[in-house]
Amino acid sequence: MNDRIRKTIMMATGAALFALGLWAVGGLPSFGHYPGPYGDVLNTVAPHERQIPNIVTAVNFDYRGMDTLGEEYIFFAAVAGIALVLRNDRKRTTIDALPSRRALHGPDATDAVRMFTVLALAVTVAFGMYLGIHAAQTPGGGFQGGALLSGFAALLLLGFGFPVMRKILSQDGFEAVEAAGAGAYALIGIATLVASGAFLKNVLPLGGEGQLFSAGTIPIINLCVGVEVCAGFFLLFLEFAHETRIEEQEPE
Repeated sequence: MNDRIRKTIMMATGAALFALGLWAVGGLPSFGHYPGPYGDVLNTVAPHERQIPNIVTAVNFDYRGMDTLGEEYIFFAAVAGIALVLRNDRKRTTIDALPSRRALHGPDATDAVRMFTVLALAVTVAFGMYLGIHAAQTPGGGFQGGALLSGFAALLLLGFGFPVMRKILSQDGFEAVEAAGAGAYALIGIATLVASGAFLKNVLPLGGEGQLFSAGTIPIINLCVGVEVCAGFFLLFLEFAHETRIEEQEPE
């Protein structure tokens, strides 16, 4: 198959997909039109059934908790796949084929950059923990808080370089943490299935609406998700950081 045929097939396929997209968009309801009753039903029943003011979190970890479990394992598989590919490529790459570490990172960071990095680390950790812990009370949750907390690794790399990042963040340790966070979600579902006969059905005291320790199993599941997402992004940052460095070669 020559280039002309490939381009013709690509253009015809692209035009068909574009037409399909226009047809799909044309069938959407008008802006501001709310067609279904599901949102109204959840806003009515969720505060009483789970003692939770944040209905989005109730949907994520209760009413469609099985879907969220699948999303978590999609992320887990994506991180594992990236790590597998990058580590395999590093085994086949010779040192001579890579640039030097100094060429990639340049001179050491200034004191001002390091000070700003320390302040940014404090803000990132504080806000990430707040966002992750208060999922039942305010907008946020384990996914958002874990993703924000993972910025800790990126800041370490930018402000202090790879050696400091590698010393503080253990790759083997975070692999175990990510696996534990992903597995704990499934184990909670199995435990509630055994205890109540329904997967992820609440079996814990609900507490009071708006309280930190309320909503039954939701805060525990949310914590597991936050741990898995944060550890997964840490591993991604570590893998990508490995791609930018090599061991210094001794002068001949």
